Amino acid sequence: MEIEVVYKLTCKTCDQVYIGQTKLDVKDRMKQHKEGLRKPETSRAVDYMIKNKNNVIDFCKPEIIGRDTHKKRREIKETLLSLEHQNPYNKISHELMTFTS
Repeated sequence: MEIEVVYKLTCKTCDQVYIGQTKLDVKDRMKQHKEGLRKPETSRAVDYMIKNKNNVIDFCKPEIIGRDTHKKRREIKETLLSLEHQNPYNKISHELMTFTS
C-alpha cells in the first residue's frame, strides 16, 4: 500500500509529466484518474492533458517521488516538483508559491 505520496505520471509520447499528491493509496488515486477520463468535462489537470493534448499516460506505473503524512507538506512538494519539471498542466496554488520565493 502506497499512501500519502507525491507521484509523477509521464506521457509515453512526449515525456511531459504530471505531478500529483494523494493521501489515498496511489492505486486508488490512479483509478480516480481513469474514471475522470470518462466524464465529458473535468477540471483535473491530468484529464485535460490526456483529452486535449493527446497525451498517453500509463496509470499502472506512477512513479513515487515523495512521501509525507502532512497534507500541506505534500502540497508544497507537489508544487516544487511541478516547478522543477516545468509542468504546464499542474495548477500551482498562489498560497503555496509563497514558500518558493
